Amino acid sequence: MTFADYYAPRVFQSPYLKTTEKISGTTVLWAFLGGPLYFWRKRAPVEALILLVVDVVWFFVPDAFFGDGFFGSDEVSLLFWVVAAVGAPILLAKCYERKGWIELRPVDREGGVRRDLLLESDDPDAELDRKPIAPRAPSRRLGSKHRAF
Repeated sequence: MTFADYYAPRVFQSPYLKTTEKISGTTVLWAFLGGPLYFWRKRAPVEALILLVVDVVWFFVPDAFFGDGFFGSDEVSLLFWVVAAVGAPILLAKCYERKGWIELRPVDREGGVRRDLLLESDDPDAELDRKPIAPRAPSRRLGSKHRAF
């Protein structure tokens, strides 16, 4: 993964609620400034809670725990915060993939699908071939004990 791939904008969509979340290079800045609140807002509660718990635990660890060395508990907490911020694009992408979200295809400025970013197994027309399946409405007959599925 190159820096261009790391900072490239990616958009994920929830398959159920149809909400979208965008990940880009500015994710690092906002994750550094917002910390766990930013991860919570981006619908990554596990990552937000881990960052919050680790920072709170390291906040209460006394500096004498590390001896007379350079590092104290505040520096370790800051280091963990910075690592989480720098890794935010990867953490958020993995969170969305774990949840089953769909990554929308990258689009170039002319509106076409960028072929260089697609995998060989991706078929640009595969989405057109699928027909949406609409659920059937339940039966509304009065006195009916059975519902149609």
